Amino acid sequence: MAAYGYTFGRYAAHLFGLPEAFVNGFAILILLVFVGINLRDVGASAVSEDLVVPIKVAILALIAAIGFAHSSPERLAPLADKGTAGVIVASASIFVAYEGFELLSYDYVGLERLRWTLPRALYLSGLSSRSCVSP
Repeated sequence: MAAYGYTFGRYAAHLFGLPEAFVNGFAILILLVFVGINLRDVGASAVSEDLVVPIKVAILALIAAIGFAHSSPERLAPLADKGTAGVIVASASIFVAYEGFELLSYDYVGLERLRWTLPRALYLSGLSSRSCVSP
């Protein structure tokens, strides 16, 4: 949650031209809101998820719409020889590689020899994600 709070604070500060102090303040505010929700009960968490998910989807749809509105085919010229399917496969590979990288640190309970395995798994997943997108 701290990473997400900080990231959203950073985006908001950039979007609205606010100073660096806003980033940390917004991150703390987000953390406090979600800690409060989680401390109440499971029902409050479920209701908050029901409210937050459509908001996240709407924000992502807005970002996608803005991206499509400002996109230009010339920016994909280096990938033109791979065709549309190549762009889609590359996008999916990048997403899966980096999502897997993030998920490694969430599933540490099931890892044997955690202090030895996790750092190496993170490093190796970074190497494999680079190989997915290299020419």
